[in-house]
Amino acid sequence: MADQVDHSPLPEQPMTEDGRQALAKHFYDEAIDHKYRLGTHPSVRLPFLIIATGIVTFPLGLFRGSKIGGLKYLAENSHRLPGTVQGWYFYHKQKNYMILKDGMIESFKFGVRSIAFVSTMFGVEALLDWARGQIDFLNTLAGASTVGFVYAARQRNLPRSQIRSTVKSGARLGLIYGLLQDALRAAEGQLWYVNLIKRTCEEDYFSPAESETNSSL
Repeated sequence: MADQVDHSPLPEQPMTEDGRQALAKHFYDEAIDHKYRLGTHPSVRLPFLIIATGIVTFPLGLFRGSKIGGLKYLAENSHRLPGTVQGWYFYHKQKNYMILKDGMIESFKFGVRSIAFVSTMFGVEALLDWARGQIDFLNTLAGASTVGFVYAARQRNLPRSQIRSTVKSGARLGLIYGLLQDALRAAEGQLWYVNLIKRTCEEDYFSPAESETNSSL
């Protein structure tokens, strides 16, 4: 009689502390790459920003559109308010329908518009990061200025002074956000112009022999 083979699963071995740390380090190294902006590749960062923008802006558009729709319906029907219970029932039913319809329309418009602006800003930023080969606030500034110009260009009959003001507002936002990113990269030692300044200072204030000694240490 042939020996019967035991096919029961082997008992799971508990993972050691060193194994858990090695696994956590592996996932961290796979997810975080400091050579990219905010430590993430653009193919991961851009979809995340788009999804986050949609999650925030679609409800905001729904709330705004519903409020405007209710006021609009009240203004259009204030002169013909119903006088019976049945009339008030259909009045509020129609009002709720208009509020929902206007809210959904505004939610879609506001969400798509916001996603388009976010995609343009961070898309231009990522494109310039790749084209220049440097990650700094200038690329963020260019992306935000592009969004400000596109927004101003979409507005009809907008004075030139207002166009300049809109572009400047986008540029200021991009400058602040870009400098915040640069501060994070400088703290990680990844900011190119800060590293360049450090190397220049070391070459100016230390002799070649001292520099070699310091580097060997």
